[in-house]
Amino acid sequence: MIKSKVENIPVGEVSFLTEIPDINKFISSDDALDFPLSISQLALAAQTSVHTVRNYVLENLVHCEEKTKSGHSLYGLCALKRLNFMLFLRNTSESSKHYQRNRISNR
Repeated sequence: MIKSKVENIPVGEVSFLTEIPDINKFISSDDALDFPLSISQLALAAQTSVHTVRNYVLENLVHCEEKTKSGHSLYGLCALKRLNFMLFLRNTSESSKHYQRNRISNR
């Protein structure tokens, strides 16, 4: 009989094994950010590329709060949370496709 490798991990009342994490807790450093953010600051805060942010803006998935006099877009906390959520969904979708591809090829 094969023992589970997970059995040695202590599981308290609340842990990553028993609770789905709250997406808002991942953005706990919003006090350290000076909003509104430029597109490069938004990309840095979301740990993605400016190219990815621009694609989401063009697809009308991320919205700018305001624009500077020179026409540069500025983004607020809502845009950061939305961007992080979409990146989470994208990564989940890629993981799911990878799982399905491996499952089918192993038959």
